[in-house]
Formats: sequence, structure tokens, C-alpha cells
Amino acid sequence: MRTRLIALVTVVGTALLPASALARDPALIGVEQLVISAETPPSDLQRFGLTRELLEAAVKEGLGTRVGTADTTRDRLNLRLNANLVMYNFYSWGVRLEVERALAIDGQPGAYTRRVVWSNGRSGGTLLPQDARRLATVARELAEELRGELAR
Repeated sequence: MRTRLIALVTVVGTALLPASALARDPALIGVEQLVISAETPPSDLQRFGLTRELLEAAVKEGLGTRVGTADTTRDRLNLRLNANLVMYNFYSWGVRLEVERALAIDGQPGAYTRRVVWSNGRSGGTLLPQDARRLATVARELAEELRGELAR
């Protein structure tokens, strides 16, 4: 009887916890600010307004106040952009955000290594070059999802 009661309390208590408490990613604990680094888009897409600066601005907008400088933080947010010409001026595309943390190496003061601890991305079918600025919106949405993860 006592075992059943303990099991019931455990199940009910777990069900009452918010989903964010159960889904918290321990690798993101302690990330306060991130330095943003975006890849340069292909020149065809740059002609239509998709620039590295536009991508970085979109990610900064999505992250909000969590953007730092290289002087203040070692944790990085890498924006990877894949845009491959498929045929007839159509591009297949993919956008990926990766949080890269600087992790201390045991026994070596001041030494650290970098590891990707979180990543998320989206890809789509085809894209015309004149619609290339839409990828900045995708990058902003991914950054907003990351901001939600960091707020848990």
C-alpha cells in the first residue's frame, strides 16, 4: 500500500510540473550572452539583398538582450546558411543556428575547448533569388526559439 502511494505521489507530482522544467537543456545553463557569427550568403543571393549584416541583424532581433561582444563572452552563436543552385535559378536552402560554448579543460587553468551544445534548423524546398530575404525571417524565428530555450 505504501509503495503504491509513493508511486502515485511521484506520478501526480511529475504531471504537475511545468513542461519547461522537464525539458530544460542542461547544456544551456549559464549562457548569458552570445557573440553572433553568420556565414556570407552566395553572391547571387547577395544581389537580391540577403547579406551577412541582414542575417546578423535578424538574429540579434530574435535574441533580444542576449547579444554580446567578443570582449565580453566566449560563447558563440553560429548561423549556417546552405543555399545550393538546383536548376533554372531555383535554390534549395537550409538555415541552422548552433550554440558553441567554451568549456574549460580539466587541470589546465585558462585552457578551454569549443563544443556545439545546441542546434536547430529549418530547410525548405526551393527558393527564387528574389525571395532570398525570407531566409533572414527564418533566422530570426530560430533565434526566438533559442531565446525561449534560454529563458527556461
